[in-house]
Amino acid sequence: MRYFLRDIPTALGFLLLAAVFYRATSAPIAPVDTWNHWKYGEWIWQHEKLPEREPFSGNTGDTNWRLVDPAWLAEVAGFLVYARAGMEGIALFYGLAEVLRTGLLLAAFRSVSGSPWLALLGVVLVQVGSWAHFGVFRPEVLGEVCWAALLYRTSRQRKQGNQPVGLEDSTHPPRHVWPLAILPVVFILWANLDASFVLGLLFLVVLLVGQFLQGGRDPGLRWLAFATAASIAAACVNPYGPSLIGTVLTDARGAFLQGAFEWQALVPLATYSAQAFAASVLILLATLRFSPRRFSAAEGLLLAVFGLATWFVGRLLPWWMMLWPFVLLPHWRDIVASGQWLVARENGRLFSLATSHWALATASVVAVALVLASGTGRWLLRGAARPEAEQFAPGTPVEVAEQLDSVLRRQPARVFAPLPWCDYLLWKMPSAGSMFVYDQYDAFPPKQLLAHAQILIMRRAPDDWRTLLNRHGIGVLALSADGRGKELFEHFLHGKEPGWQIIYVNAAATELIAERVR
Repeated sequence: MRYFLRDIPTALGFLLLAAVFYRATSAPIAPVDTWNHWKYGEWIWQHEKLPEREPFSGNTGDTNWRLVDPAWLAEVAGFLVYARAGMEGIALFYGLAEVLRTGLLLAAFRSVSGSPWLALLGVVLVQVGSWAHFGVFRPEVLGEVCWAALLYRTSRQRKQGNQPVGLEDSTHPPRHVWPLAILPVVFILWANLDASFVLGLLFLVVLLVGQFLQGGRDPGLRWLAFATAASIAAACVNPYGPSLIGTVLTDARGAFLQGAFEWQALVPLATYSAQAFAASVLILLATLRFSPRRFSAAEGLLLAVFGLATWFVGRLLPWWMMLWPFVLLPHWRDIVASGQWLVARENGRLFSLATSHWALATASVVAVALVLASGTGRWLLRGAARPEAEQFAPGTPVEVAEQLDSVLRRQPARVFAPLPWCDYLLWKMPSAGSMFVYDQYDAFPPKQLLAHAQILIMRRAPDDWRTLLNRHGIGVLALSADGRGKELFEHFLHGKEPGWQIIYVNAAATELIAERVR
């Protein structure tokens, strides 16, 4: 063990974890799909129960539209962290979650490939592919930690001599009971943290089907079948019971059909995420060409199911970016071992590993320096927090929220705003106000989401945008010169709408608040 702790891959692993912590704690928090979750956590904590109806929009008409909140535990945790430590606490929470996820991936990749160097390569590829998703600290991040834990558990392998045989034998029955018990425990937690637990169940089912098609009849297949059944049962341990699984799938389908941006298909090479996905497919095809052994049925099914799902639903990219290296790493090891690439090897190892003390010592010093140099590290050392505004992503409507607070305290009203603003405005909004729509699609009837889009683009007929404003009782508009609502912004900025008055315009004339004349 002491020799492992002195090798270069371990030193580089420490540096990587420190870099992940530094970047996560320094990343500005995105205004979309973060603040609304903490607002729900605040509501749950104050009322000591889960909301049965959407609580912040002022809806009174559709009493049949029930709210299901699978992320309640993550929301409460996020609110409590913010309530006690502010934005620095959120940054620390986010940094620790990312470090835990990366550490679990390192362990999983090391286990499935047998090589610390390939494990490092796999994690670096995950970080590069998920680059665009940093800074969105929503319950999904904790779901990604659970996904990494699932990969680590299923990476347990049977060996032939000293050589790992890859994913297809990762279900070999363990010597101890705890590996069998850990998966249900993960799913009990996961089903109360984020709706992504259904992806974990899908992973286990696909892996089980692949093992069965491979012709497996050994105890490992029975263990996997039992672990899958136990995990499905464990996922039902939540406030909504077994019905949560069906509800999550229905809500995901609804978000896809309604055209929510993150749920749209990846257009080839149009965005960074699409480029990362295309690169992963090219690497997959190259591995398929050069690997000296065949892909197992389980590997093929996992790549096909999750690859196609990610192509059609871009929201799944973070899960795909963790999965494809996990499946391909054993093949990369075999490619290297077969001599198809000119890489130095010694006794079947990918590189000759150095064990000198200075490598680990130097890496440890640099890693600690990185952690302490981060804004959160300085806060932990000195107790002086950074100004909150410095931790917000560009586009966060800080000034609008301050002005809106004074407007609503003077006269309660229902607020209409573009979706990129809604979550932060909701978080800062006093209890007297309500937000017509915000970025939690499953909380609203489809007609309400459609009405929001029609108002934003100033739909003419039938049911023109003025009629919709009146029908839904909207008394305050917060508008931006950017995005789809630019025409609506210009209309109100130039005072073209009778019965409304402008009460705030920023210095750059790119943001405004208007209210009905009473």
